[in-house]
Amino acid sequence: MTPSRSLNIRFCVLVTTLVVLATTIRARDGGASVRVRLGSQCTWRARGRVLFDRQTRRVLGCDGRKWTYALGHGPPRAGIHESCYEILKNGESVGDGFYFLTSPSSGKKYRAFCDMTLEGGGWTLFATKAAWNTASRFALRFNIYSAKALSYDASGCIPFKGWREVLFRFKGDRGASRLVFNRNFGAKSSAKSQLISAFTCDQAYKDIDGPVSGFYKHTAYENQGRRTPAINFFRIAKLYLSASSGVSEAHQGSDKWIDMWNGKDSSGNNYHSHKSANSLGTKCIAGSCYQNDPIWFMYR
Repeated sequence: MTPSRSLNIRFCVLVTTLVVLATTIRARDGGASVRVRLGSQCTWRARGRVLFDRQTRRVLGCDGRKWTYALGHGPPRAGIHESCYEILKNGESVGDGFYFLTSPSSGKKYRAFCDMTLEGGGWTLFATKAAWNTASRFALRFNIYSAKALSYDASGCIPFKGWREVLFRFKGDRGASRLVFNRNFGAKSSAKSQLISAFTCDQAYKDIDGPVSGFYKHTAYENQGRRTPAINFFRIAKLYLSASSGVSEAHQGSDKWIDMWNGKDSSGNNYHSHKSANSLGTKCIAGSCYQNDPIWFMYR
């Protein structure tokens, strides 16, 4: 083979390689588009391999089946959003996990846990109740540490003024028991206004003792796990909120919506499920009570 012919063959191979590397495919991962070079296919033999996506400036990893963005590196343009819902709405979610957000008040970036799947996703953690004998975790000032408190007590409030809903759920979605409060639906009342103030930072609130509308729930024990009520929203006839004691429907209520007081119920209980006497009335969501499972307060 002459030197010139050998050089031409090498040149053709080089051009072909560059064309393959320049071609991209798209894979779906948690609703986000991931651009992956054809020259770096994710196969079982390639599992554990990582590469850097220059377009989004993030690290991807191969799990043996597909390329996915590595959680912990933050979404594209990390830190420009004020809530997990904004990330989801902008198509930048890579699934449940920690993301960098920006505090609306200080402009500082902080890490927050985002639930991007339950009830449509876009939920930002802002408080946690872990111990059964503590009050529900409301505060008048935003605490960046509460946004990542997955397993310990942490007081907090919602720094994002455009929030619409609050989700109460167990860590790990225990019992598939969830309660959602929507501020924009249901009849207005003084108690509802005070509850909204309790959730929102920098607003003084008074203790609540009255009707509050705007709730719906999911539980494995009712309506085959589907939304209850199926349409519209539920009105809790008497909701209690105390800075020193917690939040709960009245003791003469159904025991099927929300019961997070700092003292356990001793009699007349109608809960769906409980694992210990200490959890009764102290750590109950949608009628299910779990002493050892933290309750997350999340907003979107």
